[in-house]
Amino acid sequence: MGRWQPDTAARGLAPEHEADLDQLVEIDGALALAGAIEQAAAVFGAGHPEIVVSVAESTSLRGIHRLVAAEIDLALSARPPTPAEVAAARERGMVLKPYLVAHDAIAVIVHPDRYQRVAAVSREQLEQVFISGRIHTWSQLNPTSGSKSADPIRVYACPQAESGVAASFVELLTGAWETPFVATAVVVADESDILASVARDVGGIGFVPLLSVDPRVRALAVGHLGATPVAPSAASVRDLDYPLRRRLFVLTRGTPVGPANHFIRFLLEPEGQATLARAGLVPLY
Repeated sequence: MGRWQPDTAARGLAPEHEADLDQLVEIDGALALAGAIEQAAAVFGAGHPEIVVSVAESTSLRGIHRLVAAEIDLALSARPPTPAEVAAARERGMVLKPYLVAHDAIAVIVHPDRYQRVAAVSREQLEQVFISGRIHTWSQLNPTSGSKSADPIRVYACPQAESGVAASFVELLTGAWETPFVATAVVVADESDILASVARDVGGIGFVPLLSVDPRVRALAVGHLGATPVAPSAASVRDLDYPLRRRLFVLTRGTPVGPANHFIRFLLEPEGQATLARAGLVPLY
C-alpha cells in the first residue's frame, strides 16, 4: 500500500455543476473542527442559500465511522484515517479521501512579568501542571527562574464539554479529551476569560487559540522533554515543529460531487480559510 497523502487543494475536487446544488450536506466529527466548520457553513450559506449544511459535534472516530456507513456526507477529523478505517471503507467499495483544511494550534500563556523568568516548558511539564498537579509551584517548573519556592501556579481553564480548544488541549497532553483538569484549576467560562485572567495574574497560566494571543500576555515556547522548545507561530505550526498542534481534515467517500464539492472548495479558498482563521484555527496559507 502506498504512503497516505492528504488532498490539500481544490484540484482534488470534482468540477462544479450548478444543477446539483439543491441538497443537504450532513457533517459529523471532531469537536476541534466542528465549531469552526459551523461558522464557515454560515458564511457559505449566505452565498449559497439553496444548500443546507448541517454540522454535528462528536469525535474523529464517530465521524469517520458514520461516513463509512454512508450516514453523512463529510467527516471531520483531527487525525489522518487509520489503516483499519481505510480498510473498512475499502470493504464497502469506498475510498476515504482526506482534505487538509486547517491546523489546530494552542498557545500556553503567562503574564508578561512571569515570562521574564519562565519562557519555555516541555509538553510533559504541562501535563504535570494542568492535569496531574505534580508541578504546582513556579520553582518546580523552572528551578533557575528565581521564583520563591512557595510561589504557586494558578491554572486557568474552561470546561472541555463546552470548549473545543479545552478538549483539544487536554487530548494533546493526555490522549483523551475527557481527562479532567487539576482539581485546583480556576474554571472560567471560555478562552477569552482565560486570557483576561492570566493578563492580570502574575501567577497564572492558561491556554488559548494561537491566533487569540494579544499583547496582554506572552506565549511560552513548548517542546518535548529533552528537545529544544519551539515558539508558537503560524509558520512553526504549518511546518509541524510546534508540538501543541494538529492537522484538521474533512474526509469524503471518493471525489465529492454536488453540494459537498462546493462546500469543500469554499473551505480551501481564501474566504473559507479566512473564516476558519476567525474561528481560531491556523489557515493553510
